[in-house]
Amino acid sequence: MSEAPQRSPAEAGTATHNVFTNPDLLVRLLISETDTGYKLVTFYTASATLYLAATGALFQQYFAAVFAHHVEKANGIAWFGLVLSVASLAAPFGIRRSRMEIESRAARYADALGLSPERFTVVRFGGWLSLAVFGLICLAWGYVLAAVVR
Repeated sequence: MSEAPQRSPAEAGTATHNVFTNPDLLVRLLISETDTGYKLVTFYTASATLYLAATGALFQQYFAAVFAHHVEKANGIAWFGLVLSVASLAAPFGIRRSRMEIESRAARYADALGLSPERFTVVRFGGWLSLAVFGLICLAWGYVLAAVVR
């Protein structure tokens, strides 16, 4: 009995399936990338909503402490809110990076199918909008801290 000849990894790599020659697979990949993009924006929206709710609760606690004349407690809450808000400024850049990667893969598949690429306009707009809102919240915490110091 003779054994089958062993193929090198380079030769084995040339026998892989080319997805760009199979329209059904391309459609599935395009749908998958588009679906991933919109799942990402759904998760991002939920996270941003949670952040805004937490910020609202922190502002409530801050003003409750101020009206109760607990300056140290109010100052601690304001610093925590500022740190949380500064950290939240990274989120729009993360969503932009993820959107660009997903968009580029989806564009390759759409191009191979002769379709116009999905631009994920909602994700792009949401990223810029959240950056502006998160930035304003940071400014608000900065203003609150400046008021506490006086």
